[in-house]
Parts: sequence; structure tokens; C-alpha cells
Amino acid sequence: MNGKTLLLMAILGATCTGWIYRPSTEESKQVIGQTERVEIAEAALELLGRVDTGAATTSVHAESIQIDGAMVSFALLDQDDRRVFLRQPIAKIGNVRNAERNEERVYVELTLHHAGFTKRVLVNLNDRSSLTYPLLLGRNWLKDDFVVDVSRAPLNSSSDSTGGVQELPRLASQ
Repeated sequence: MNGKTLLLMAILGATCTGWIYRPSTEESKQVIGQTERVEIAEAALELLGRVDTGAATTSVHAESIQIDGAMVSFALLDQDDRRVFLRQPIAKIGNVRNAERNEERVYVELTLHHAGFTKRVLVNLNDRSSLTYPLLLGRNWLKDDFVVDVSRAPLNSSSDSTGGVQELPRLASQ
């Protein structure tokens, strides 16, 4: 046998016998639920976020958005309406298409902490005051680290199993 064949057989044997361990993508990812509590590090603020595999980018409820050159100032609110003001460099300004319309939004990079994971991701600033969740966790946050199990309760939730979100009453079957 030549040297290339021996090397190939050695690599194949090491992989098959467990000398080289490569975890599958499923094993290396953390399972999360439909909603999760996430801390925005720059604001030291914990928000309940809705996981949305259909959204490309993470979005956060922001108020008082003011653009000043390459910087943007805005306020984030927690569940107790505590306002935290931030001033961040603008990463980009882009269009977002949602169910209602196409709109222009400001994007910043924010550091998100969840259950031992720290990730810096692009987040768009949006008025989510009419929505249930102040934070929408998009694919850019999920990518490479998380798998979604919609039946799972949020980690780090308060004493109730819904993480502070009330469940809708079940309809009687007809």
C-alpha cells in the first residue's frame, strides 16, 4: 500500500473508533422553547423574547429613536417599564418586510446573554409596543447555537411555567 492509502485508512479508522470525536450539530446545540428570557448586556436588561425562525434578524422594542450621524440613541424598556437609554453606532439602515408593510429600520449590534451563551448579533430597533413580546429572536441569534422545541417552557422563568405569559383558555370542542 502506498502512503496516501495508509493515511486515509488511519483517518477513517480513527473516526470510526472514536479517536476523533465530532459532535453532530444537534448534540452541540442547546434546546430552547418558543419564548426565552434574554439579557441585553449593554442595558443590563432582561427581556422575554419570542423565538421566530421565520425572522432573519432579531428585533427589539425601542422608543425615542434619534439618529445623530453614525450613532443612534434609543430607550429600551423592561417588563416594569424601567427605561434604559443607549447610544450605539449604527451598523446599517435597511428595509424590513413584515405582514403589514415594508419599513426602514435602524440596526445596531447588541450583546445577548442566555443560559451561558453570549452572542453579539445585529438587532433592528422597532416599535413593538402593540406586540406581546418586546424582543423577537431571529435566525441570526439562533444560528449555530440553538434548536427550537415549541413545547418547552422558557429557561430562567419566574415561578409560573409560562414565564409571565398568560395562556389563552382552551375552546370547548364542538
